[in-house]
Formats: sequence, structure tokens, C-alpha cells
Amino acid sequence: MKKPVFEGVATALVTPFKQGTLDFAVMNQLLDLQLAAGVDAVVVCGTTGEASTMTDNEKLALIAHTVKYCAGRCSVIAGTGTNDTAHTLQLSRVAASMGVDAVLLVTPYYNKCTQAGLIAHYTAAAGVYKSHQSRLHTSRLCKLSCLTGADHLQRQLWPDI
Repeated sequence: MKKPVFEGVATALVTPFKQGTLDFAVMNQLLDLQLAAGVDAVVVCGTTGEASTMTDNEKLALIAHTVKYCAGRCSVIAGTGTNDTAHTLQLSRVAASMGVDAVLLVTPYYNKCTQAGLIAHYTAAAGVYKSHQSRLHTSRLCKLSCLTGADHLQRQLWPDI
């Protein structure tokens, strides 16, 4: 069985803004609440965190801040998925270099992909993250060594994840 990124509770955080800019003071408060509650991981820049409306600079600043602030006290999972494979790879590489524990990807939106296209997208992203873990939505990719989970799957159907 593959080693999971974390076991337990992960909280997908909202992204606090004040007058159109990231509010790091409020982010610290949100992180403090999660750390005090003993969560095992936090998710930043996911769909709960307004990632689709954030600039790359905002995403990367929030990811870097979260990794530094958490300082190993919990796992940090960064949403780096976009509707463009090259853009997803770029964000994933930078997030990996910042020290995130995992990236959270999405199926490319607005583009109607074939199954082969989806496999190619996730396989390319997994190649960026050979030493990290990725969480995916497609069961056919579970054989890739760096993948440890898939959303919306029933564990009894894929027990090796």
C-alpha cells in the first residue's frame, strides 16, 4: 500500500482578502485555529480558497506563507490545478520547491478532454512530483508511484490507493 500524504483531518481553507489584497494576518489566525485543533493537513488555493480567481503571484505568495507559517506542524496541500496542463506543471514545480507536502489537482475545466487526454494531463503532473504525492480524481492513474489517493472513490473498489 502506498504511504499517504497524511492520515486524519485536512481542512480546506478560505483565502482571506482585505481591500483586494491577501490578508496574511487573518490567514495566520485561520492557521492558528487549525493547528490548535490538531488538524493533520491544511489545503490552500483549492476550490474553497477562491483559487480560480487568484493570480499566480497571489497563489504562490499564499502557498509560501502557509508552508513557512506551518513549519512542519501539519502537512500543507497546495491547489495547483488549472485548465491548462503546462500552467498546472509550472505552478506544481514552484509549489514543490517551496516545500508543500502535496499538490491538489483538478480535471481541466472548460476543456472537454478524452480519457487519453486526462491520463496525459495527470501523468505529466505526476512526473513533476516524483518525490511528492499527488491527489487525483481518475482511478486509472493509481498505478503511478507518486499517487496516494483519489477523490470520490470507494476504498473497497481500489484498496491499493
